[in-house]
Amino acid sequence: MVSYDEICEILLKVDPSIRYVGILDEEKITFRKRADLDSLLNTSENMKSATHALLRWQSRRVFAKKFGMPLYAMAEYPLIKRVTMQLKGNVILLVSMDKDASHDKIIKKLLKIKEKMIIDI
Repeated sequence: MVSYDEICEILLKVDPSIRYVGILDEEKITFRKRADLDSLLNTSENMKSATHALLRWQSRRVFAKKFGMPLYAMAEYPLIKRVTMQLKGNVILLVSMDKDASHDKIIKKLLKIKEKMIIDI
């Protein structure tokens, strides 16, 4: 079984433009950030941001019977891009990357890795 810490470490290495990887499971967040960065959010803000992302993710499931389950959601901000994905149940993955990152390539890599790992978590 792969731990959340291990998943964060693996995903952080997917691309050099990934800044942060976090996994929210209920009220616990496990995360890693790129070593050369100062975090944009403090610990409390990080938890609040992840909780809001979970609520938004849950709201996307309202139309799952019509559209199918969402694969990911991406938001682009002036300073970063952030991707949200469901790992299982109410466990979500948050990945932020540099504003100039090739998010489409990174998302494809993340989805492939997620498919392989989901069985192990």
